[in-house]
Amino acid sequence: MALAIALTAFALSFGPAFPPYRWLHAVFPPLAGIRGAVRFGQIVLAAVAILAGFGLAALLRRFPGRASAAAAIVLIVVVNAEAFRAPLGYTPYTGISRLYDLLARTGNDTVVVCFPFYPSASFHLNTPFMLASTRFWKPLVNGYSGFKPASLHINAEALRDFPDARSMARLREIGVTHVVVDSRLMPQASTERIPEFPELQILFVDGYLRLYAFRKY
Repeated sequence: MALAIALTAFALSFGPAFPPYRWLHAVFPPLAGIRGAVRFGQIVLAAVAILAGFGLAALLRRFPGRASAAAAIVLIVVVNAEAFRAPLGYTPYTGISRLYDLLARTGNDTVVVCFPFYPSASFHLNTPFMLASTRFWKPLVNGYSGFKPASLHINAEALRDFPDARSMARLREIGVTHVVVDSRLMPQASTERIPEFPELQILFVDGYLRLYAFRKY
């Protein structure tokens, strides 16, 4: 049973990439409540732990006495070594720039994008921008969650070489009104090209952060 649970959960963890998942999603309503199918992987780990328990019980029967105690200690060390994740990296919280407070006073039609705009593989690096968005609560193109829509990949590709004609066209298309640039993380050549684009009008500078109004010429 544990093996069947492990194999089933492993297959379901692929989500729509596993063909029967789409059918199950349609006929089994609780499945629609799972935002990230990858979380089925946790069930796989639980089933593997159960199977490991059966294996350990078999070893203890085969090697009684001190040998079994030594085997148990070794297995505990090996299991924890496999799951060891260290050292953990932390980023100290230094506050949120007052630049973002200006966005809180803009209109309801405000749409913000922050640069650099990271591609899908590195999209977690957008989290500092998402934290800053709690100061203004306006739509943020960089926002993400457990689901990555098709627009993410389109935006990442179109905005890859910002600032250029292609990225300007994409910003107009998706209704961006304000652009935040973190010059620390952008190539110097890219930030130096910004004045070449009249669509971007500087509003505020706070150290390495720059806020631009985006004009849709």
